[in-house]
Amino acid sequence: MFEVPWVDDQRNIQVNRGYRVQFNNAIGLYNRGFRFHPGVNHSILKFLGFEQIFKNRLIFLSMAGAKGANDFEYPEGKSYREFMHFCQSFMLELWKMVGPEMDVPAVDIGLGALEITYLYGSTRNLFTNIMLSLKEKELSGVALSIALKLQFSVSYILPKKYCYTRRDHQMQGSSSFCLWNVAWEAITKATQMGAKVVNTSGPNGYMNDPEAISGRKIDYLLKLRASNQDICKPYIYKFPNAQCIPNTKPWEVKCDDALFCATQNELDKDDVINHVKNGCICVAESANMPFTPEAIEVFLGNDLLFSPGNASNAGGVAVFCLENF
Repeated sequence: MFEVPWVDDQRNIQVNRGYRVQFNNAIGLYNRGFRFHPGVNHSILKFLGFEQIFKNRLIFLSMAGAKGANDFEYPEGKSYREFMHFCQSFMLELWKMVGPEMDVPAVDIGLGALEITYLYGSTRNLFTNIMLSLKEKELSGVALSIALKLQFSVSYILPKKYCYTRRDHQMQGSSSFCLWNVAWEAITKATQMGAKVVNTSGPNGYMNDPEAISGRKIDYLLKLRASNQDICKPYIYKFPNAQCIPNTKPWEVKCDDALFCATQNELDKDDVINHVKNGCICVAESANMPFTPEAIEVFLGNDLLFSPGNASNAGGVAVFCLENF
């Protein structure tokens, strides 16, 4: 843990907290991402880093588990200049713990093309040998790989009568579905395979689009993410037939499949019971344990098709290895 001091636009000194958790590196370099999120803490990062060990070994990747983060909240009330100053200060501390022969960080929640550019540029001022794994669509295939693995896993376990080629086969997005790169790729690939994505959600609620989220609507989600407008309301202004349901999650909406590109412990037992009542037949994770243990017991007890997150996330880890080594 380390402090990250930076100067805001009013020339006041602000201080945030930074973290990097590293497990045993006997088999290889430390590996995996860091996130920008005000809700992070040491306990969450230890869990995420520990889980990364199993993702790496699932594909026989000789790398050690790690995770990093800071509690900087962006873009809420922050300017580009303030964010740049924070990144410079953050990397001034982080670079001591990372490097191509020690620790290869990747990106996670809160990091996109702009953010990773600031971090990389800050590091270049310190030393030249830096390695960062990227998830942005135009920069890397990691997000696409995770999404592909997720979709192929679901299509494999679904009964033939629920094949994706049924145009009325409805899929439901998860919390963070319209925010992060894996979610955007998952929506895109599901649509290409013939599914109908009916809703997706963000930090301010969820949006329901009975006409399906496809084509230029998917492109618009990417524009929202790139402009840091990771909320639902702009979508319904652009496409008036959609609905925005504020300050709630989409688990009340009926669907055939539910794909969760969420954060840890996002769904509890009551949320899963809603899925069962609504006739959901398949649930797949593309996240770090988004269900509580009690929620998983409900899934298994009702014979729902269930694809765990480590299987789909391992696809992204594999491509990360191909990209960087």
